[in-house]
Amino acid sequence: MLRKHTYSTMHPCVSLFLLCNIAYVRAIQCARTQDEWNKASASLKCQEPTYYHCLRDENGIMTQKCLERVWIQNGMCPEFNSRVDRIDVFQCQSDKNVCPNTIFWSNAVYIYPICYDKTIPTTTINSSAILLTSTETQVP
Repeated sequence: MLRKHTYSTMHPCVSLFLLCNIAYVRAIQCARTQDEWNKASASLKCQEPTYYHCLRDENGIMTQKCLERVWIQNGMCPEFNSRVDRIDVFQCQSDKNVCPNTIFWSNAVYIYPICYDKTIPTTTINSSAILLTSTETQVP
């Protein structure tokens, strides 16, 4: 006879498994030279019409994928949008003269390492600025 177990908290073995998975996650470091880019591209084995891309996603996580390349306008950087599985762009922000100054293919982003350094803006909410009120009216 099989017994059905119900756990009010996560099973210890599942917890251990999750901890082990987290311990072995390796951060992706995108290539910064054409030679490094070519080696990484060869390992992913992309085939036309897709090309090797190593891009930061909207959450700041680096990802390597085979994607169709797109033109990126000057002053912009490519970014992988994981929600729609496509390349988006963001405005390059730097005090130095290191942002893209010409259009380029998205798969050549290694030319502009500043594009890997995007910081994710954080939004803070001032709790005193939010006031929720409720009013009740009596309908005759």
